[in-house]
Formats: sequence, structure tokens, C-alpha cells
Amino acid sequence: MRAIAQDDMKESPIRKRDGVYEYRCPTCRTWWPIDDDHWRPGNGFRRCKACWNGYHKLWERERAKDPEIREVVNFKGRIRHALNREKRNAANREWKARNPEYIAAYNAAYKARKKAEAMSAVSADGVASVCQSEQNVGSIGAVGVGCSPPPRSDAPSRRCTMTTRP
Repeated sequence: MRAIAQDDMKESPIRKRDGVYEYRCPTCRTWWPIDDDHWRPGNGFRRCKACWNGYHKLWERERAKDPEIREVVNFKGRIRHALNREKRNAANREWKARNPEYIAAYNAAYKARKKAEAMSAVSADGVASVCQSEQNVGSIGAVGVGCSPPPRSDAPSRRCTMTTRP
């Protein structure tokens, strides 16, 4: 985004179209209606709101690269999260109480998606991964769906080991 001098625009930066006055942003060269939705009155007509938002986004991105600033921002976020935890949890409980049909639909879609993932674990030759854990004996599924992956050769054995069944 580069600022363009007014005399580089070769035309008046103000025009009237469909009964609405518009101003051409010197930065992005886009015509915007002169109102509070597209311009920030305190900043004048140097940039439209879209250009200011882009400018601030770039500025914050560069600022966030500094490890000291990032550490402070992360610390403040953790504090804010801890202070608002009960309030957020209460709001979530209230929302769930008001929307039980949405929760039921979401849970049904989740189960259907997981079932489809499990069935896609069946390979072309008809071999499926079968969970051998105590709670899921014989359930067909992909690794990570209802059981843990097979142990690595260098790791201690786990309760669940995936085997293949024809």
C-alpha cells in the first residue's frame, strides 16, 4: 500500500454518483461514499477504513515478531482467559440449555462423520483395522478413532494394538 499524492490522481478526488458523494482513497485508489462506514473522521481522508485496517494488521504482525512483546501479549491473554473462565463457562451452559436441538444435531453429525471415517479405513481389498482394546473389542475403525495407534517398536506396549482382519 503506497500513498499516492493528490496531483498523481489526474482527476478530482471527489465525485457525485447516484446522488451520493464519493471520495477516492489516495492509498488504494478506490471510490468510497463519504460516510462513517468507509472513513474514519478522526484520521481525515488519508486512508479509507479498509486501508487503515490493513495498515494496522501489518503493524501488529510486525510488532508480534518481537519475542518480548509476544511474551507480554501471551501472558495477558492467559490472565484474561483465567479471569473470564467462569463467565465464559456459564454463558456456554446457558447457550447449551437454550439450544438442545442444535447440540443433538451436532452430535448426530459428529457420529456420522466418525462412522464414515471408520468405514473409509477399509482398504480396497476388504481389510479393515480392528481395535483389540478391552473397551472396544472388535470395533472396526481407523487408527485414532476410538483407540490408540499401534505401539512403535521402541515404545513400551499399550493396551490397544491395531490388527488387520480379512
